[in-house]
Amino acid sequence: MQRIARIAVALLIAASLGLPASASAAPAGCVEGDIAAAASALVHPQAEVLGTGTVAGFESALVLEPVIYPGVRHRLLRAGDLWCEASALNEAWRLAGRTDDRALAAAAAQLLGVAHFDGVTVRGVTRLAPGLYTVETHALTNGITARWAIALDGQGVRTARWVATGLAVEPFEAEWEGISALPGLTRTYTRAGDVLAQVESLLPEPPAVPEPITEGEAVDEFVIRINTGGSGFSPNAGQDTGVHDVDFIRRVRDVAIENYNEFHAWGFRKNWSSNVGTIYVDDSTSASCWACVSRSATFNIHITNRIEQILFALGWEYADQRDALATVVGHEMYHNWQNAYGQPNFNDRTSSFSEGTARMQETAHDYSEVSHQPLSLVYHTGREIPGVSLAANSCNGWDGTSIHTSFAQGPFTGKSYNACYFWLTWFGTHGPAGQVALFTAMKTHQSNGDAWADNKGGIEEATGESILPDLIRFASAALTDHGYTWSDIDGTIEPIDWSTYLDRWSVATLVPGATATASLRDGGVMAREVTVGGYPSLSSNRADAAIAQVRSTDEGAIFEVLEPDACIEPPAEGERIWLVGAYPGTGTASVTIGHTALAPELTECPKDEEETP
Repeated sequence: MQRIARIAVALLIAASLGLPASASAAPAGCVEGDIAAAASALVHPQAEVLGTGTVAGFESALVLEPVIYPGVRHRLLRAGDLWCEASALNEAWRLAGRTDDRALAAAAAQLLGVAHFDGVTVRGVTRLAPGLYTVETHALTNGITARWAIALDGQGVRTARWVATGLAVEPFEAEWEGISALPGLTRTYTRAGDVLAQVESLLPEPPAVPEPITEGEAVDEFVIRINTGGSGFSPNAGQDTGVHDVDFIRRVRDVAIENYNEFHAWGFRKNWSSNVGTIYVDDSTSASCWACVSRSATFNIHITNRIEQILFALGWEYADQRDALATVVGHEMYHNWQNAYGQPNFNDRTSSFSEGTARMQETAHDYSEVSHQPLSLVYHTGREIPGVSLAANSCNGWDGTSIHTSFAQGPFTGKSYNACYFWLTWFGTHGPAGQVALFTAMKTHQSNGDAWADNKGGIEEATGESILPDLIRFASAALTDHGYTWSDIDGTIEPIDWSTYLDRWSVATLVPGATATASLRDGGVMAREVTVGGYPSLSSNRADAAIAQVRSTDEGAIFEVLEPDACIEPPAEGERIWLVGAYPGTGTASVTIGHTALAPELTECPKDEEETP
């Protein structure tokens, strides 16, 4: 597997003091420019700026580096005109004119561990001796608590070391993939020259000469090996022993082969740099992530042997632990197929594609019934748990301040896992063959760094048509709850209606003669229900905006993109009708939809030869 090259945790911090600086005076780990340019230069060319705020008295930017799924967090700190990595914390502190050692120790504890956890609150600082401090922290990310030992000298932070002491300590925001920490995990940062470098690598080093014991062969002779704790060994008892750490190895192998063979049945074909793939099973003190995949040309998965317990601790629940494990392994394996088809641009994908489709595919396996319940990763948002948020992880969570705003902004704007809401109906229409075509197409549509451009381009190449029908179908399904039913590829399980626990899009009724206007962007949609037949209308400043009717009964739903001056029939008994305005273009469109009722004496649309308004 490809090892993460950068071992220093890159945190970009901006001092609140506007001190002048020049490019020639920039210290190591700092650059001039705006946040986006700094993120690209200091973190990764496709780094994503997630947001800005104030941390430890510094103006700060949170940045995501796409080297694993879903990414590694970094923070950018500002020093005058410079943006700096946290490895340059000492320099940023000096440029800010700050001299309080106690505050510096607290700042280091809030900033240096951001790859593993973020949203850190300092709960206590103790001075042990001149220049020596212990700091107790709580992170909003996964509710991780940690104890820090920090040594300072005249040049700032000399060393900082933390050990994770707690998990799921409320309040928390659950992030079940990516770099994280279980109690007992330790990380150390040491000053080398002018910067603070993380001593341990973010992901375990693969052994020089792997000697796996537990392995399996897939239907196409691809070999999946299990590696425990980076050791190269994975003892297999060959049967259940009742000892979790022993049995877990074989269970991972078994569910991995089963997942692989299902994906192969979908039509996926291997294209990694080796015919042998490795799953690294880590314990609480060797794990760098709970479940993640390096974006590389090799097949690789990292997973902690406590993954089920972590899921349950953070608020998700599954009735069957084996199927829960299969769900997690299948999700990570899907990322490997994305890598196989995406080479050489496997670092360039937006998370609305990579994570949105990976969450969607959890509904299409022979074990998927385990996810058809409100506390699964597919559905659970954590709204019911005070102080806990799981919203970013599921297909739900579109409501925010207004679900209408989310639909108007398009299916991919600001979306990651919850872009799954769109991909569900896309999969229901285009099926596994559509996924293969999409993966192939995305190879040439994943380098723009723009979620709408990338996904639209990939979808239109894969389907051979405009994305407009997929947008209308998405709106139709969200309004009617129809369009979410399928089985696995072999028909092993009874078809499941995945709308059961999905958020429902409820819209207002459009009074005849009235209009509704919305600002739509990048595939955005708007909708209003109508209760009478008549003449829908559309006006927009963009020529490619469109209007459609959606008609639904208990048996199903249909939609139709309407021509100008089209007439729609009144609803039949038990039928509901919606008008959907859609903008399949790029940028922003002002879209107004209206509806004029049929003349009172008419019970149906006039025939072509009759006069129409």
